[in-house]
Amino acid sequence: MTRYGSSMTFSLFIVGFISIFSQVAILRELNVAYYGVELIYVIAIGLWMLWSALGAAVGRRAGVPSPGRLSWLFIGFGLLLFADMAFIRGMRVLFVGIPGTYLSFNRQMFGMAMALLPIGVALGLAFQWAAKIYVSRGSRSLAMAYGIESMGAILGGICATVLMALGISNLSTLMLCAVVSAGAAILPIDGIKSRWMSMAAGAVLVVFLAGLVMVNRLDRYMTSWNHPDIIESRDSPYSRVSLAGREGQLVVYENDVLSFETEGTTAEEFVHLSALNHPAPIRVLVSGGGVEGLIHEVRKHGALSIDYVEINRDLLEIVRRHLPEAFRAENARIVEADPRSFLKTAEPYDLILNGMPEPVSGSTNRFYTREYFRLCSEKLAPNGVFAFRLPSLENLWTKFLTYRNTSIYNALTAEFKDVVVLPGVTNTFIAAHRPLTRDPTPLVKRFRRKLIRSRLISDDYVRYVYTNDRFSEIVSLLTSTDAPANTDRRPICYQYSTLLWLSKLLPDIINQHPAQLQTSALWTAAAAVLLAVPLILFLSYRSRIGPGRVTAVFCAGLLGMIAETLLILHYQVKSGVLFQNIGILLTAFMAGLTTGAIGMAGFFPSPSRRTGKSIAAGFGVFSLLLAWILHGGHAGSLGAVSALLFVSGGLVAALFAQVSLAVGNDQKAVVSPLYAADLLGGCIGAIIAGLILIPFFGMDQTAMIMILVSAIVFFLI
Repeated sequence: MTRYGSSMTFSLFIVGFISIFSQVAILRELNVAYYGVELIYVIAIGLWMLWSALGAAVGRRAGVPSPGRLSWLFIGFGLLLFADMAFIRGMRVLFVGIPGTYLSFNRQMFGMAMALLPIGVALGLAFQWAAKIYVSRGSRSLAMAYGIESMGAILGGICATVLMALGISNLSTLMLCAVVSAGAAILPIDGIKSRWMSMAAGAVLVVFLAGLVMVNRLDRYMTSWNHPDIIESRDSPYSRVSLAGREGQLVVYENDVLSFETEGTTAEEFVHLSALNHPAPIRVLVSGGGVEGLIHEVRKHGALSIDYVEINRDLLEIVRRHLPEAFRAENARIVEADPRSFLKTAEPYDLILNGMPEPVSGSTNRFYTREYFRLCSEKLAPNGVFAFRLPSLENLWTKFLTYRNTSIYNALTAEFKDVVVLPGVTNTFIAAHRPLTRDPTPLVKRFRRKLIRSRLISDDYVRYVYTNDRFSEIVSLLTSTDAPANTDRRPICYQYSTLLWLSKLLPDIINQHPAQLQTSALWTAAAAVLLAVPLILFLSYRSRIGPGRVTAVFCAGLLGMIAETLLILHYQVKSGVLFQNIGILLTAFMAGLTTGAIGMAGFFPSPSRRTGKSIAAGFGVFSLLLAWILHGGHAGSLGAVSALLFVSGGLVAALFAQVSLAVGNDQKAVVSPLYAADLLGGCIGAIIAGLILIPFFGMDQTAMIMILVSAIVFFLI
């Protein structure tokens, strides 16, 4: 390979590297800005691809830019990254949002679109330019350029994940990406480098290196835009943990959602109403929630042994440093572990309190499934009590809230002989293998005998909770509602929680049954795909290779992104550490892209139509396998999901390469239209999967829809 060819290979590699490296950092930042809602990942990826498709489509069809323009683009991309980070962190302030509340749906989507517009267009343009320069010299193919770019993405994903595992902040990660981008502009591409360009790249590089030196101060300052009284903030594998305080009151946020505050009484209500159902709990397990004072309240019941299990080590360290009394107890043992894994080897307990956050995400839904309740059931002593709480509405449950609570209630009653649900702004669910009392009198006597001092709980409060009219109304509502039990195999609660989130932004759907929304949802998804038809025809005209093949590339991107969305959410449901491992999962997909593209270019330089049909058939078989996995709840480990993402990426790239290689020698003329079609398909796939198909049809049925799309590709190719 010539020196020129080597430099262009390096440039393509850098484009892939900064693309995935920056994508991981920006996705994490958006996840925090949108309060940890996981659908933000897939919607953001969709918008990212839309803008990248725009960048890939602009310009002359067969025009080859100068290498110097690519270097200037590398410089500009580094500056755009930092500006984008600042915009995302200040979005709620810029849009005059009320602290702690969601922006309107229009403002959320507009803000996300604007955040991703400049970097998306820049990266699409960077690949277009680098690929055109690469294929214009010698007999190089677009498939090979696609593979080289994907190789860079693999390294970028690995680096982003390793930095997170080492405790490097997200802002530091993004600035390192900017350093790489500016550094790439310094290196000569064609053996000649403009003096002004070198000086500009050097100046930008110095600025970002200086920013790395003072990154902690910058991070704190930018976090203070949303939390003016910030004391400490840290990016953990599960979330961003922020601690704020004023006049002695401390407040902890996870992904900018209020986790607890030191003046609240929620710990008293949860612990005492639950523990009073056991005459004398000796061994107690508390899973999560210890930072709000659960351990302190449990000690008032005379427990001799308290095991507190916390999954988020960084949260534990921050609270221990600033609020040590929350864990100060001689009989308390602090364990840093996943509560589900810990329970598998634990000894029986008299009282198990699940203090994990409500199931609004795949990571927290894991602690409200039948399988988790079975673990707790097996680890209860004969007279033991298990309890958890769900934030709710005191006087009126919307339909989605009713379905969500019923799905959890049905999972709970499937594993325990008796269940009591206490009403309030927060509902307390209490379960046991023996009959539980509905009469407050013995509970009041027990409360008096233990001489418990509390700011909220009193004799009258206990009587009120058990005797007000909502006590019986809740039971009637839960038993009369038809909703499947929430399980690991079918995390229906995640679907309901998604609809609850959508209802906050689209109030018109709040009182509709999910089944009623399926038909309109399917038509909406079909309309979204049909909107792409004019663009496909335009790209077909530009590439001059026929609408059938361009549509096949579009469908490949669509299928790949739906599969990626399903597998990412499936992994979060099973493991709960997506915030940390999103880079590994994206890297696995990119590794598949690399293998598929380079493999096709190396072994099938002139692929036949039969080869394309075989790839389409392979996508159909993969979709059927994926539907079976999601329906049965199988293959939820990091390795298994990564392997599936690798296969999915390989199929996408193989189909892309088959079409591009079938064109022949005019490779530079199809760089822009085919890459744009691929990204456009990915964009629509992410948006309809995240906002329409998964919420309204579930993950397994969405995979079945993929089989239909695979059949369409089979006949088009």
